[in-house]
Amino acid sequence: MVELSKETLMSPVLWASGVELSKVMRTRAKEIEVKLLLFAIQRTTNFEVLLAKRFTGCTLTDTPGQKKPESPLAPTNPFLDDEGGEDVGGDKDEDLAKPRKPKAPDNPFHGIVSKCFEPHLYVYIESQDKNLGELIDRFVADFKAQGPPKASTEEGGAVLPSCADLFVYYKKCMVQCSQLSTGEPMIALTTIFQKFLREYAWKILSGNLPK
Repeated sequence: MVELSKETLMSPVLWASGVELSKVMRTRAKEIEVKLLLFAIQRTTNFEVLLAKRFTGCTLTDTPGQKKPESPLAPTNPFLDDEGGEDVGGDKDEDLAKPRKPKAPDNPFHGIVSKCFEPHLYVYIESQDKNLGELIDRFVADFKAQGPPKASTEEGGAVLPSCADLFVYYKKCMVQCSQLSTGEPMIALTTIFQKFLREYAWKILSGNLPK
């Protein structure tokens, strides 16, 4: 009787957990809120980090019964050394042309469960759309109340504080989204950024230029 390790038994359990979570979220998609979604993703990714500390993840990549390719034996013919030394550059070019294997991730368990949340990240994108809309409205209200800032020097122009605040917010959103996904949700987020850059330029910059 073959004795199975805990890690061997754990892999299908983790995969099944992601499948079951996907089913639950599909049936209750309307109940998902952004705070609940981010909380669940954070807890799941923390769990994946904990798994990486306790297990190697070898059962996720190795196929049972598959033999590893043996390394070729070194040639023993002394005349091959001279032939190989004549075309050193060609060998290097061939080595560069060969496709390299992708680097193994630091955490082999990354995404094994948390990937099931990716189809529902539109909730996060919609939340950022709403937050940026409110932020632009606040910038417009502040500009009308305080007026344009005065230039600090005669040569330099005035810098709008809201401009720096907007790009700081953009940076925080990109960092947070990259931790969640670098696929379609990130592309959707950049579309939101473009939308509100146009609004900022129209409502604050173009609308308040001296005439």
